[in-house]
Amino acid sequence: GRRKIIIEKITNERHRQVTFMKRKNGLIKKATELGVLCDCDVGLLIFSNNRKLYLYSSKDINELLVQYTEYTGMPEVRTNEDYFRDAAKKGKSKDDDDDDDDDDDVDDDHGGG
Repeated sequence: GRRKIIIEKITNERHRQVTFMKRKNGLIKKATELGVLCDCDVGLLIFSNNRKLYLYSSKDINELLVQYTEYTGMPEVRTNEDYFRDAAKKGKSKDDDDDDDDDDDVDDDHGGG
């Protein structure tokens, strides 16, 4: 199986960039699959650490943004804090990553090397 990684900032710049690109592409693949399989509208905004913007949208992004701004219900909002709090409640350790079947194969060196 895949080895578990600690979910924390990757300190090695090259490894972090490779991981970013692989995970970004995996996230876009998942978003595409979600939109197609479940017939829903999906939009992603990703800002890299150098502030480059990546957009994915299952339909015209402007239509999706209008849909967002006109939404009057209460959205489900998730943050990093929610992720770690929920993991702790479930008795999982910080490095459990059971929802990542498109994980990268990079040696994620969290040290300075």
